[in-house]
Amino acid sequence: MHENVKALAKYASQRLLVHLEQHPHPLDEPFSRNFQGAVLFADMQNFTILAERLTREDPVMGVKKLAAYLDIYIGRLVDIITEHGGDIVKFAGDAVFAVWETEADGNLDRAVRAAIHCGLSIQKQLHKYEVAPGELLALRVGVGSGNLHELHLGGYRDRWELLIAGAPMGDAGKAGTLADPGEVVLSPAASAIMEQAGEGRRITGLRLKVATPDPATLPGPLHRTDVPAGAQDAFNVYIPRAILVDESSGPQAELRPLTVLFCKVKDFKYTKETALSDVQIIMLIMQECIYRHEGSINRFGVDEKGAILLAAFGLPPLVHDNDPERGVLAALDIRRALRSISRNASVGVASGRAFCGTVGNDTRCEYTMHGVNVNLAARLMVNAETILCDEKTYLATQNKFDFTKQTPLRLKGRTGLIQTYQPDDVVQ
Repeated sequence: MHENVKALAKYASQRLLVHLEQHPHPLDEPFSRNFQGAVLFADMQNFTILAERLTREDPVMGVKKLAAYLDIYIGRLVDIITEHGGDIVKFAGDAVFAVWETEADGNLDRAVRAAIHCGLSIQKQLHKYEVAPGELLALRVGVGSGNLHELHLGGYRDRWELLIAGAPMGDAGKAGTLADPGEVVLSPAASAIMEQAGEGRRITGLRLKVATPDPATLPGPLHRTDVPAGAQDAFNVYIPRAILVDESSGPQAELRPLTVLFCKVKDFKYTKETALSDVQIIMLIMQECIYRHEGSINRFGVDEKGAILLAAFGLPPLVHDNDPERGVLAALDIRRALRSISRNASVGVASGRAFCGTVGNDTRCEYTMHGVNVNLAARLMVNAETILCDEKTYLATQNKFDFTKQTPLRLKGRTGLIQTYQPDDVVQ
């Protein structure tokens, strides 16, 4: 195998590599597979605040420090998860999701036990971890369990997305948000499994005191494979172009101007009864609207709360002087296209500089972005009836679009009121 292709395997989950062994040629239609397992969600505490402080004090050195901190901390997190048999299926900004699939007997006990033990090991090794003198990082960890769905969606311009859907993903994330830094909190389903197995005693709410597991009941380290021979073309359709343009070293960490778009399909709920074609058409619409304006899809996810897209305009190799305009045009197009299939979406668009780079290590990593505008776009999406843009996007595009100034919002994580603007040609 070509060394560059081998090096790119770190950008794929083990689930994708196994899929490529079974399907070595590019897909020509969406694909799904159901399985049972446990999910671990680990979320870095206050990383955005740290990133803002470092880049504000010194943009150049701040980015270098952030990259170094992430290499140390997320790299160690990847190692711990892999050592406990977990497969990291998704990086979500400064958080990760890992899964343990049940074995042939379908018993969830072993998978949940492995995820819990991994979470406890993470907290033992990484709570208040000093990545540099005076710089302490911590994590919140949640564990969920149940039925999961592996979905391969898209195909527009030969770009495909693999995502893991199902209630356990949302349950693990919710449990993690309830955890204090240093804690591991279980979802109700995962808690019930441990109690039924006699290995957990409820203290209060979702908090259990979990018995120390017998090592013989835990899986060994995850064995990650290379990209299967002959599957390079099928593999490349899942990898962001920012990675493929420089296979040798990957994109460098940098602080760069970006317009970020968050979109939620408000009236779509993904459950085990949802037809694959229903989520596939939404994915195709998202791809077509983003790629038409030469943006990049960073993340797409579906669960029982809806479908959410994160996209950016200004990521390499697709960089333009008018990326804010492209972001607004894509937002308008997405709403129009979704309305044509009787779907309604809320969209947040925000512009500014964001930290972009690879997080993880040579075992497992992903190209991602962090920044005030990333978080702001997400908050605007949550508060939008149609489309909300921040002031920087408005100022950069006011000569291209008519906007209606909205009532200022008080948003979570932001001080003071935030002025927002709605493009006037929004389809109601």
